Amino acid sequence: MKKEFLLFAAALFLLCSCSPGSLSGSEQTITRGIKTSAGKIVIKGNVDVEINDESNVMTITGDSNLLKLVKVKDGKKVITVTATAGLLRDAASPRVKVTLPFIPMLNYLKMEGTSYFKFGRGDIGPKLTIETKGANHVYSVMAMVDLVIKAEGSDFIEVDCVCDTADIDAKGSCVIGTEKGPIAADNLKIFTFGTSVAYVEAGREAFGAAEEASTIYTRGEHYYGKLKAKDKGRIIPYE
Repeated sequence: MKKEFLLFAAALFLLCSCSPGSLSGSEQTITRGIKTSAGKIVIKGNVDVEINDESNVMTITGDSNLLKLVKVKDGKKVITVTATAGLLRDAASPRVKVTLPFIPMLNYLKMEGTSYFKFGRGDIGPKLTIETKGANHVYSVMAMVDLVIKAEGSDFIEVDCVCDTADIDAKGSCVIGTEKGPIAADNLKIFTFGTSVAYVEAGREAFGAAEEASTIYTRGEHYYGKLKAKDKGRIIPYE
């Protein structure tokens, strides 16, 4: 009986040691050149992606056993970063980071999965569209002409933005903006659905609705009446 228990324990140890979260290879960085003319980025899976405005090469950094699970396709118009299912998202799982060089006119970001993306400071085009689905995190401080956000799931779009127009559509349990860093626009169109939360500021006009149990926190003057609350949705002014 004791022998059988020891054999079972050894088998369990080997099984656990092969799980993606327990890989323990040495940290490694892969560097390669990349085109910078692409204006679109698509990210799939679970990977950290950041733009470094001061770099002219791409790097992929992480556990040497996990680097093979991340693929970067450098097209003329689209850069696609894909992480396979082996990269799980939890506190104990190792992360892989892809750093992209300066992109002159980035105008489209699409994320599906549980990835993290951080913008550089000088590479945003006059119009930017962000589409997310899953539990992604987008971070940036920026200024631009037009911003479009379409979020579905439990995404966190932490974009401290000042722009002329903003069109925001959030479904699920998304968080758009923050209390200290709302999305500010002269002309704002916003719809939230589910339990999503958005922090916004409008300079001239705002139109839209919070539906179901979602909440739009608004900051600004003389436009609250144009935002409507439906079902259990709430429109809450704040300073």
